[in-house]
Amino acid sequence: MRTETHAVLEAADGTKVPLVGVEVRAEVVAGYACATVRQRYKNGEAHAIEATYTFPLPSKSVVTGFAMTCAGRRLEGMVQEKGDAFRRYDEAVAAGHGGALLEQARPNVWSAAIGNLLPGEETTIEVQYVEPLLADEGAVRWSIPTLVAPRYVAASVVDAERVSPPIGAATYGLDLEVTFDLGAEVDVESPSHAIETVNDGGKTRARLRQADVALDRDVVIYASAKKSADAAAPIASSVCHRERGETGTLAVMLVPDLGASKEAPRARQLVFVIDRSGSMGGAAMAEARTALRLCLRQLREGDRFNVLAFDTAIEPFANELVPYGPATLAKVDAWIGGIDARGGTELLAPMLEAARLAPDGVIVLLTDGEVANEAEISDAFMAARGSARVYSFGIGSNVSDALLTDLADRTAGAVEHIHPGERIDEKVVAQFARATAARVTDLRIKARGIELGEIAPAEGRVLVDGEPCAFFARYEQSGRGAIEIRGLRDGEPFYVEVLVDLEHETERPAIEKLWAQARIRDLERANVGGRRAETMKERIVTLAQTYGVSSKYTSFVVVEKRTGDRRMNAQPETRVVPVAPPAGWATSRSRHTGGVTRGTLMSPRPAAGMPSPMSARARRAAPPPPRSFAMSAPPAASRSMIMPARSAPAYPPPCPAPTYEADEVAAAPPSSSDPVLGILSRQAASGLWESPGRDPVDVTVEAMLQLVRLGLSSRHMIHGAQIKKAIDALLARITANRATDVKLRELALGVAWLLATGKRTRSEIELAAKGSALEVTFGSEPAVRAHVERLAAA
Repeated sequence: MRTETHAVLEAADGTKVPLVGVEVRAEVVAGYACATVRQRYKNGEAHAIEATYTFPLPSKSVVTGFAMTCAGRRLEGMVQEKGDAFRRYDEAVAAGHGGALLEQARPNVWSAAIGNLLPGEETTIEVQYVEPLLADEGAVRWSIPTLVAPRYVAASVVDAERVSPPIGAATYGLDLEVTFDLGAEVDVESPSHAIETVNDGGKTRARLRQADVALDRDVVIYASAKKSADAAAPIASSVCHRERGETGTLAVMLVPDLGASKEAPRARQLVFVIDRSGSMGGAAMAEARTALRLCLRQLREGDRFNVLAFDTAIEPFANELVPYGPATLAKVDAWIGGIDARGGTELLAPMLEAARLAPDGVIVLLTDGEVANEAEISDAFMAARGSARVYSFGIGSNVSDALLTDLADRTAGAVEHIHPGERIDEKVVAQFARATAARVTDLRIKARGIELGEIAPAEGRVLVDGEPCAFFARYEQSGRGAIEIRGLRDGEPFYVEVLVDLEHETERPAIEKLWAQARIRDLERANVGGRRAETMKERIVTLAQTYGVSSKYTSFVVVEKRTGDRRMNAQPETRVVPVAPPAGWATSRSRHTGGVTRGTLMSPRPAAGMPSPMSARARRAAPPPPRSFAMSAPPAASRSMIMPARSAPAYPPPCPAPTYEADEVAAAPPSSSDPVLGILSRQAASGLWESPGRDPVDVTVEAMLQLVRLGLSSRHMIHGAQIKKAIDALLARITANRATDVKLRELALGVAWLLATGKRTRSEIELAAKGSALEVTFGSEPAVRAHVERLAAA
């Protein structure tokens, strides 16, 4: 029998507010996780209270349901336009009724307010959401965030208290169970927590082995095809939902391993366009430089690149694209150190120059500027490009969002917003890995032997390595057939077929919500104005209310009408639930007072997105900032090689780039207080680590062993691509050179196996290790780790 534990926040008068526990139940289907989060509250005070709790949801999730259970009654939340939802909640609580409100502060930070909790009464709040999953060499990856960690917050952020809850002795725990319904049994593992699994009729259930796990780190779970002879075999499945006599909904999901090709990858063209205007000064510019250096280390020898720094003029690294290699990497490292903030934001000229340099490549844009000529820039760029994709990063709250979104939509790229308090380098590096991943474009979907109706998403479908591709369709007639998926990969035909059984009646209601959410996203992306814009909004609100899913125009609210003794006369006092400090953090004595310090670096884990409206009660309940919270300050910006400011015409040509000789020696990049960045910043263009007079394999093994001890792997969301590059380079080096010292070879393969997480890569390492003492340890990560440490100590 489980013993309940209560987490309490002590108010000034000594009152206590418990959060009894958090439970997550989820189903993974068609490349999506469909989850229900249950939060249990109990009022231990002698009078009614209002409880507020700030918690995370995945940034790309869509909330599909909200409910409250109290006094034995379950009340479903309503989807209403935001302003109406806030008013309804405030009026209900003020009138003595019960109520609950779910509001969004950032795309990954949410707040629940539960009004008029009665003494001794337990209330459960349910939040349902769906989230698209990631993949790694054919394995589906799901990460469940568990806390909103403290963060760096600039003084200009007006809603800082909303996104940084108080830190306290949060002894409530997490109970989690997830079912994988992917059309076949799968192998499930977790690198973050101990889990246990059960296979049941083609489904696989996994749950945390320990009860009431601390909510102090993400729960990460992987599922891969079971007992597949082909490590690169895709997960491809189809599932349906249909109630008797109603229209059915089909979901198709495909997770191919696009990195499994044995053919040499094509060389890429890349241009980085970096805003160096005056508003980018301080930590923003320092983080942008770090992000640029880490992105460059993901390139392959043979790729061609350039960097354009711009303000009112363009400062190019080179006049044309340059080949990526050891010499150019060293030179660009030194050149990046000279990018300093100054001047204004003239965006048209650098975008046209980027289109000239890489008309069919990848263009990465970092800017915090607001420009007035959005249409001119977008149209001129589209006329100048070939098939180049634009990946934009809008920094701060005053960026040209419409322009960046338009460029992303028109070029099949992406846009990411980096809001005050978020680290630039983390977001840029993670998105860059997606931008340069193998992909299939021009996807065409055709049904064979069955009839399908409306398909969502309607357009813009791209199959990207590391991202499951899912689409949804409506159907009227049951039957069996196939879905043919065709496209182009590097100009060559791509084809895969998924068998489909359109069932007459089946119960998977989440599928219908996923279809509605995809349709809403299609409508939200539609570029319409005038009366058509209002009509589009009405269609979105109708879909959201009909299927109970969230949208940018709606919110969730639930009200419990009360009579007699259950209806309160006095206004409830507000209690704010504390959160646990992140695992491994050292906090000060005043950690219970709050979770935000203005102008101080607070957390390596950022939130994302724009603020949303806040109910009057929740605003009054926001916790005060703490007196102290010990963390290191952001690194100082490098100011070497500063170029003098200069006047320029409206659209100046790029300044001539400095010329370099092949044997020039450039300065190393600035050192970092972060040990991971310190190691990765020294990685050579080849993917190995090098040192004069030493075998690169030996130096690389030392560096990679440090990464193993720091807990990194190729699954790391930010540095995974760079680590994978190192694994591939090391494996190629030692398999091509059999003369490598036997013990060093065995140590290298063991370290590579520990850093690698994909089945295909581990299979290649295991093949190379045949006949060694290391071979017998495979299958048990602790055994491999112990063997590696013995070899390293010898």
